[in-house]
Amino acid sequence: MTTGERRPLLQSQDSGHYASTPKVDVPVIDTDKLSYNKVGLSVNRFLNAFDGTVVATLLGPISSSFNATNMASWLGTSYEYSLYHASLTSTAIGNFLCAIAPNMEFLIAARALAGMGGGGLSTVGSTIMSDIVPITHRGIYQGFGNLAFGGGMG
Repeated sequence: MTTGERRPLLQSQDSGHYASTPKVDVPVIDTDKLSYNKVGLSVNRFLNAFDGTVVATLLGPISSSFNATNMASWLGTSYEYSLYHASLTSTAIGNFLCAIAPNMEFLIAARALAGMGGGGLSTVGSTIMSDIVPITHRGIYQGFGNLAFGGGMG
């Protein structure tokens, strides 16, 4: 069977005529399980955005407490640079190391580690959302995730 350039690729199941849109069975969604996942992924997006912006507002006080205001720009940059070069290191470990940082250099390295974890959280969260939500409902759930991200940025 050969296909021409003007002939549609998909054919309707109910008749021998070609249809412009195929008939698709929409899967039934288990809303109880999906709502738990939606809440978890929204919290993930909120914390990812919050972690990236909370330090930006506190760069001055943090760097002055270490008497290293000349290194303040590295504190935000290390997190954001690592965020885009994500690996699945733990954000919790990076944030714990930030909490016990004895000096500015250690804090910058810990923020880089936390940024790698934050990038991993963002990537894994998007992948999970794409896997568990059918494409017909994905826009709604991504909208909820974007609202959570906006709340974290605010």
